[in-house]
Amino acid sequence: MKRFFIAILLMTLGATSTLGAEATLEKISKEGVPIEIDSDSMELRSRDNLVIFTGSVSAVRGDMTIQSDRLEVYTAAEGEDIDKIIALGKVRVKRGTTLASGEKGVFLLSEETVTLTGDPKIWDGRNAVAGKVIKFFLAEERYVIEEGVHGQFYPKKEKE
Repeated sequence: MKRFFIAILLMTLGATSTLGAEATLEKISKEGVPIEIDSDSMELRSRDNLVIFTGSVSAVRGDMTIQSDRLEVYTAAEGEDIDKIIALGKVRVKRGTTLASGEKGVFLLSEETVTLTGDPKIWDGRNAVAGKVIKFFLAEERYVIEEGVHGQFYPKKEKE
C-alpha cells in the first residue's frame, strides 16, 4: 500500500517554484489539519485539478476517517486549496463513536460537511438510523437524515 500526503499533492498541482511550495505548506499548517491518504494507486490530473486514489482507500483528518474504493480530491483552480473530496464505493465514515456507510460521500472542506447517499446508514453504539441522505455538520457535531428515515434506538439501562 502506498502512502501519499495531500501537502505533496497540492505542491505538485499548484506550486511552480520552491517558494510556492513553501507557501502551500505554510498555508496548510496554519489553516488546518492535513489529510493523510493511503491507497493502492494514485492518478494525478493536473489540468483537471484532480487527484484520484483507488483501491483500499483510507483518508484520515484529525479524528475522522473515510474509507472507500475510490477517492477523488478536487482542488481550486490555483491548486492550493482542496474544494471537495468525493468518496465512491463502499464508503465508511468514522468519527469518535459514530460510524456511517453509503455508496457515495461528498466532503466539502469549506463548509465542514460530509454528505452520504446510496443507502446511507449511521450507527452510534447500538443505535442506528437510515434514510435517503445523511449529512454531517462536522463543526457542530450534528447530523441530519432526510427522506424515509428509519431508526432503531436502545435506551440505556437505569442503574438500580
